Amino acid sequence: MKIEMTWNIPNPDNRVEYDLWTLPSEIISKEFHEEWRDIAIKFDKSVRFTPHQYIFDGKAVNCDDSPDRCETLCTNNNRYCANDPDGDRTAGISGADVVRESLRRICVWRNFGELDGIGEKYWDYIREFNYRCFAIYDDDYRLEFFFSPECINDVYEKANIDGKMIEKCMVDSGGTDDDANGIGNNFLDKELADQKELAIVVLPTMDVNTIALRGGFSSSIVFDAICAGFSEGSQPVICKPCVGCEEIADCVANAVCTQTTMPKNNDNGSGTESGSAVVIDNKGITNNDYGAVDMTASKSENSSGISSTTFGITLLFICAVFVGVGYLHWKKTRSDMNEQVRGILAEYMPLEGIDGNVPNGSPMDFTSQAGSNSLIS
Repeated sequence: MKIEMTWNIPNPDNRVEYDLWTLPSEIISKEFHEEWRDIAIKFDKSVRFTPHQYIFDGKAVNCDDSPDRCETLCTNNNRYCANDPDGDRTAGISGADVVRESLRRICVWRNFGELDGIGEKYWDYIREFNYRCFAIYDDDYRLEFFFSPECINDVYEKANIDGKMIEKCMVDSGGTDDDANGIGNNFLDKELADQKELAIVVLPTMDVNTIALRGGFSSSIVFDAICAGFSEGSQPVICKPCVGCEEIADCVANAVCTQTTMPKNNDNGSGTESGSAVVIDNKGITNNDYGAVDMTASKSENSSGISSTTFGITLLFICAVFVGVGYLHWKKTRSDMNEQVRGILAEYMPLEGIDGNVPNGSPMDFTSQAGSNSLIS
């Protein structure tokens, strides 16, 4: 028996909250970071974004017991760690460099994004950093610029960010230097706690209304998921023309989709229903034969998926089926066992005489004769 269950993106209100778990050296989401700034601005305050930085707990991986093994991977007395991006601990970018840049991005968001949930300058910082200090289109990835103070100061200037404010934020939160008191860093401690609570194990991971998007990762997939998270009738104006559009950045800029990833015909043959939803199961976003996101339109009052009543009835029905099958199996097994027992007893019962009587009377009569008759003839 095979059972498949799917859930739609929850859409409780007119604002969607979405979180992204990544880290500065991760390259899968680089294209997303390049495109998303303008899209985030178009959504305005109808969405709220929260970025997270993924780091390792040095204590959990026993860096305290083997400090030499984690020397270039961790900061704060081997408390916060990251993998070495280039695999060379003696040169290039170290894990400790990644942790420092993670803390820097947390401070950029807290000062230039947390208040409005959009973070225009935060996106500017990410874009400029990737272009100037971590240029993935170069063969050598410009590794020497990743941790260069000159390059980071240049990024501050291009993104119109007060670098002194960010550096002060980093120090005030606990910094990344070793500390004899072992106090640690408040911001990095919070990232570790959230990471553990949400069981984040895959990077990058995007959560839309607390539902994780896994599998394919692109701006169009994230855009469709966010639009599906609004309650019916509250979607921003950019959702209707751009849901299901492959060239999502161009569509958001011009409000016209030139290349779709799915059929966009409704009952009237014009456009997609604004209440369409991205279907997500435990394996990630469901794809159709063309690799596009599988979208389903819903005109019911509750477009967030199956109701709790239907879900409960379905579970009860499944349980009843299993109980019924189990009972029938038990009954058949018991019947077969009874038949086997009867067969075994029949083999050991004394044969009846010609007249239907048992020879010598009762089958147990020979026991009473043991005293007078010899068993050996």
